[in-house]
Amino acid sequence: MNDVNNQSLNNPQNQMKTSGHLLELVRSYVDNEKVRADVVEAYNEKKPKSYAQVFNGLFRFSKLTLFAFHTLSFLIATPLVFSLAYQFILRKDQSEIKTLFDSILMDSSNIFDLSFMIPATITVMILFLLEYGQHTTLNSLFNIFFQWGKKIVPGLALLALLFSAASVSTSGFGAREFIHVSKAVDPVALGGIDSQINQALDLRNQHSDRSNSIVRKRDSEIEYLRQQRAELIGDTKKSMGDYAMIMMCISLFFEIMIIANTFNIHNYQYKSAKETEMVNDLVYSGGRNIPMGEYNIVPPPVDNSMHSKNKVPVQQERVKPKKVNGHHPV
Repeated sequence: MNDVNNQSLNNPQNQMKTSGHLLELVRSYVDNEKVRADVVEAYNEKKPKSYAQVFNGLFRFSKLTLFAFHTLSFLIATPLVFSLAYQFILRKDQSEIKTLFDSILMDSSNIFDLSFMIPATITVMILFLLEYGQHTTLNSLFNIFFQWGKKIVPGLALLALLFSAASVSTSGFGAREFIHVSKAVDPVALGGIDSQINQALDLRNQHSDRSNSIVRKRDSEIEYLRQQRAELIGDTKKSMGDYAMIMMCISLFFEIMIIANTFNIHNYQYKSAKETEMVNDLVYSGGRNIPMGEYNIVPPPVDNSMHSKNKVPVQQERVKPKKVNGHHPV
């Protein structure tokens, strides 16, 4: 009986009748056609819905953006790992990184230079390991959390925490390193000021035997140039600090969204499965069931032919023949 009711509800003709009834109902008390359409739309949007329907948008958003946030976290962490590999593997100075990338922008063939390929390969390998490790451990942790009655495995939780902490650290300091390299003091401008200061010092030494007014003039010129140099360095450091803080906050947001999206995906899947199980129990309470989980497997059908082969044949009682004319037939 429940199967018949369920099939009748899912019948497209019955659904059309329900929509027609809704339209007739709204038409009975609303005169304006546009208002009727708005009322029908409002009812369809706000009528009671299942958990799976209500939170499906958040679930799809989490699935679509999870990979995007992993990619952004990977990219933001790249400057830190690249800089460390460039300095410690190739034994080069940090100030040369900006020159290296400027040369690549001017001539794309420089991307095949070993000074770029070696640290770039190391960077990709390390960051792929971190991001994939974070993704795998978080999925395993939340899988067990929901499957085992919201229990946490301490060892797996610690491993997931370590991968997440490593990802957060590399992303945060990578953002800071990117600002330090890209917003570093312009060496041309700094070199120009240093050259002017050296020239002013030379003139001051040459005019040291002149009158005090000329010496004071040279000293004021040197002081002015030194102030310009200090302002250039100070302004650059201030902007670097501001941008670095902003980038670190953005990277932290990406890491929080990775953890939140992973949790949302597993939470939706778990609650939708429980909801489906509940509906199944209500609809098919006295009839068939669907398998809900690994440990609730429908037993395979029994092959009656195998039983018939294994049956021991029953011996029938032999009926004695009747005598004919006082003798048994041969």
